[in-house]
Amino acid sequence: MTTFISNTQSIRRQMHEWLDIETDDELVQEVANFARKQSLKAKFSKPMTEDEYVSRVLEATAQAERGEGITVEEFEKIAAKW
Repeated sequence: MTTFISNTQSIRRQMHEWLDIETDDELVQEVANFARKQSLKAKFSKPMTEDEYVSRVLEATAQAERGEGITVEEFEKIAAKW
């Protein structure tokens, strides 16, 4: 574990040094955007608890019973326009 932490710290230092001298603003922006996306993925990809899962299934069932939502065919038509 110590080696991993040391490697991570070393990489962080190297990245900070690189950011200090990098002149390509677009590249720096791309790296920042990538980091943000990864952070969001990590935030929203946490496993659901069983209670969360049951709650979502019940809500989806209730929405379907109320006639909310779209059919697979409707979704395919929408997706074809992307």
